[in-house]
Amino acid sequence: MINLAGGVRSSAAFHASAQTPYNPYGLMTPTTTPPFALGRILDDSPPGQPPLADAEYILGGQWAGAQLPRLREIANQFSVLGTYSTERGDHLRARIEEPTGSVSGGDPGILTRIAAALDEAGMTPTAPPFHVQPNALFGNGTGALTKFVPVSLQGYYSLPSAGNVDQNALRLTGHGFAATPEMRDAFDQARINTRHGQTRLVTSTFDLHRIGARVIGARLAQPDMAVSSQSDRGAMLGTVTLPNSSTVPLENGMLFDLFTRCIGPSGAQYRDAAINAALAIRLLQLGSPAVTLEISNFDFHSGERTGGPPLYSFLGRLWAALRWLLPRIQDPSARARCSIAPWSSR
Repeated sequence: MINLAGGVRSSAAFHASAQTPYNPYGLMTPTTTPPFALGRILDDSPPGQPPLADAEYILGGQWAGAQLPRLREIANQFSVLGTYSTERGDHLRARIEEPTGSVSGGDPGILTRIAAALDEAGMTPTAPPFHVQPNALFGNGTGALTKFVPVSLQGYYSLPSAGNVDQNALRLTGHGFAATPEMRDAFDQARINTRHGQTRLVTSTFDLHRIGARVIGARLAQPDMAVSSQSDRGAMLGTVTLPNSSTVPLENGMLFDLFTRCIGPSGAQYRDAAINAALAIRLLQLGSPAVTLEISNFDFHSGERTGGPPLYSFLGRLWAALRWLLPRIQDPSARARCSIAPWSSR
């Protein structure tokens, strides 16, 4: 899920209006025929500028010359679900209610619900949900559901690293006062067994978080997660099917090339968001059942005319790139292929 924080203006983007007061940018002219109108502001270049050349979409390296599509070329391959509420317009309310269904914020977020439902159905995923650049309450969870809340990451730059471990602290504590992880878990379980009610819930939740930090943290520190690292561009995870039907290992460098293409000539400020999208792909490849990536700063108000076109063009290119890539990567669960669900909260 991609949350467009601040909310896109639907009359200029999705279900775009042909009336200038509601959409001064005009309409996109798709090469396909979608059942809804898209705004010109979502096209691969800002309104008033020529379209980007094909060369901007041709991938190098192991992609074997594959060409990414433009949004207008795949406009009939996704759906737009419009919703309405008389209570909309308040950003704080949108951050709470839309991902949880509750105005109070007392209900679990959609990421927490997904993990809990899969566990209840006996389909516990191999990795937890993840929330990248968290802002809204997609990972909200209290009580017994706290063990299903997602792992939050501020971005690719906040990934753990083996180099961040304080070796001196480890030495002074006898590596956590335990010779092995199993011994550490046994110590924790002994404490849990002596507690009851709310204190047992708190203690067992802490234990789960400790295990998660040890297991998931160690996995996230591996080279194939370091999608922005120049020295780890050759690190591989899973495979991807190319347009020529050949299957090749998916390298970090391939993801970096693909998603930085989405930045375009006027979107250098969105480099972090582009690389976070590459990280989201890796998290799905780990077996995560769902990943939410938040992209901020859609709340332009009077600054939309100058600030809006570069961001909306980046969104259009990113959306098209994800739509092209995700069906080419097999879901680790082997039950399905990954899909994208952009989400705009306002």
